[in-house]
Amino acid sequence: MKKIIALFCLFVSFTALAQDLQFSQNYAVPALVNPAMTGIMNGNIRFNAAYRNQWNSLMPNTPFRSIFAAAEVAFSGFRAYDRLAAGVMVYNDKGGTVGINTNTFQVNLAYNAALSETMYVSIGMSGGILQKSLDLSAAQFGNQYEGAYNASLPTGEIWTNTNLSRPDLGAGVLAYWTPSLRKNLFMGMGMYHVLRPDFGFTGYTKDILKGKMSAQVGGSFPISEKIDIVPSLYFINQQQAYQLMGGGFMRYIFDYQRRTGLEKALSIGTWARMVGGTQASLAAIIPVIKLDYDNLAVGVSYDVATNQLRTATSGNGGLEISLSYIVKTPQQQKKVVDCPRF
Repeated sequence: MKKIIALFCLFVSFTALAQDLQFSQNYAVPALVNPAMTGIMNGNIRFNAAYRNQWNSLMPNTPFRSIFAAAEVAFSGFRAYDRLAAGVMVYNDKGGTVGINTNTFQVNLAYNAALSETMYVSIGMSGGILQKSLDLSAAQFGNQYEGAYNASLPTGEIWTNTNLSRPDLGAGVLAYWTPSLRKNLFMGMGMYHVLRPDFGFTGYTKDILKGKMSAQVGGSFPISEKIDIVPSLYFINQQQAYQLMGGGFMRYIFDYQRRTGLEKALSIGTWARMVGGTQASLAAIIPVIKLDYDNLAVGVSYDVATNQLRTATSGNGGLEISLSYIVKTPQQQKKVVDCPRF
């Protein structure tokens, strides 16, 4: 059984090399979801951060931990109602038996063009550096098993480089309709790893990071004076794998200031994650709670595994925490910008 678990953990670790990190709270990491979402906010400056801890019960000494941070600023565009936006994004994703470490530094640029006072199209691009490294000190290989694991046996593997950095490019487009702050609809598409960088750590094979495609649709719709429903759907396809997340919030607004666009609200919701390649399955149910307090938003979610990993992880899933803070510059304090909440 120990051998099976060790090999499984090694398989999980190497599989993670071929896939990007994902957050369950997609709305909290817009710069990661689609570069065209850069600068779409009810303000001029936005700071986002997220933390995720996954598979702690399966690999207590080497769980997968992800940290994300981004900062964006929006300016007036070339025409009335247009906006030009720029941002930077960094993240670190670390964990697994072989100590996979992924770092990204990315710059996003987007132009939000007004088709009317309520209809917009945003086009965005991203570029940066993607770095991956391995720590093989705790790795175990099939050649090292002779009925039991023997660390003194050769691995049979040749590692030419365990620390690689590659340029990375992406792009996206987003259309959105915002007749009011509480009523909006958005839909978009993004593509990533256009350069298809090679992260082959051995000298005899390549490991091409496949391109990734994404699609997003969602909105916010008031159903009473103080209650909104906020549905969304996120789709990702990379290599032969895909992920579909669907669900939504019920948002209760305690206080709302139309003049400033600020609100105090509590949102409670649930998302479901479907994953698949040749066969689809329900991977997780994700309850989420989010508090908006004027410029600050805090979200907490927990992935409850529903597939085969539920037994292996003793039913424990992934904890995720997000923060968002939006600032209005002094000259914009009296202006209300109607933008969707992702």
